Amino acid sequence: PASRDRTVTNKLFQDLQAGLAVLASDTAGQREAAENVGGAVSLFSVDRPTSLEEALQMLLQDRTKLLRQRQQAWGTGNLLNWEVESRQLLANIPTP
Repeated sequence: PASRDRTVTNKLFQDLQAGLAVLASDTAGQREAAENVGGAVSLFSVDRPTSLEEALQMLLQDRTKLLRQRQQAWGTGNLLNWEVESRQLLANIPTP
């Protein structure tokens, strides 16, 4: 559905919080998320079946990249979570 192209599931954010290197399909929503997490997410093309395999092989063959991506995920996951976001949300609600 069109809505799946524009959204990101909670799983992506939970994986980041767990410090996992994330491989995500190149939908509009996940592209936007990847652009905002400083390299913690690698994208693969859903239109090219070998793209996922290539992305996995890259992480399996380049341990430095995998570790860097995991460190970035851990740092980003500590910022993009409900505890942090809820404080920002509440700070922007006018009080009577």
